[in-house]
Amino acid sequence: MPSSHRTPFPQSQHRRGRTRVIGLFCIGHRVVMESSPFRLARFISAPQNPDLQASIDRCPPFHASLKGCLVVGPQQSGRTSILFHYAVAIAGTGRKVLFICMKDAMESAPPTMPSGITTESPQLANIMMRYMKTSKDIRKYASCFHLLDDKPSVIIIDNLSAFVEATLSPSGYILHDDKIKDIAKTLAWLWEAVESSGNSIQLVVSDFYSGDQILERYVYFRWLPLVFTLTGQQAGGPSDFLFSVNHAPRSDVRMYTPIKYGFVNGTLVAADLDW
Repeated sequence: MPSSHRTPFPQSQHRRGRTRVIGLFCIGHRVVMESSPFRLARFISAPQNPDLQASIDRCPPFHASLKGCLVVGPQQSGRTSILFHYAVAIAGTGRKVLFICMKDAMESAPPTMPSGITTESPQLANIMMRYMKTSKDIRKYASCFHLLDDKPSVIIIDNLSAFVEATLSPSGYILHDDKIKDIAKTLAWLWEAVESSGNSIQLVVSDFYSGDQILERYVYFRWLPLVFTLTGQQAGGPSDFLFSVNHAPRSDVRMYTPIKYGFVNGTLVAADLDW
């Protein structure tokens, strides 16, 4: 339904004896919120530059069928901050977000807060932080996902490869094929959990890559078809990195101009468009 025709309240349509609710899904006696499409402005923003922010806001949403997203980039490129930016944006709409990460990594390099957000901001109450150590822990959590009374609208996993590596070899030596299998197994368990829950839930994952290749790209595409890549090198300036739409089925990636970004006063912000 075009956004210009939407009303403040969900509308019902009757079709072949069934009730369909626009904006909400009726499942048995439960009514659950349908997740909104991924939008670029929820991952990165430019509060200090109204013209740039308007350009980012004008970027069309990605196709509504896309429920999985991958954010990849090198070390210190702000992957965790971009994930947290998205978590805050979703939490600000009143929806719940499950943020899975490693405690040591989060404490040693915490994400930057989006502009205007402090530790006292009320929307942070909608972000559920879960510290886990291995991909096996993630799969165990996924196996019990159906028992949650208050399911999140978005599940975020920061640096999936780190969980996989901790599972396969704490000492550091891992066979490439074993890593691919464990990534695929973990994503499959997660996807089965959210699909069987009856809720429309998004899965957002970040991972590390080095050089020009995205490690295990073909494995991720099966469950995470929308891909953002972060490129650049940490140099302490306002536009040291590039945020690009790498892969977006049913969308024209040429419509999304890469965005230069960096860290200003401890906050990750967009600085310019990379024409």
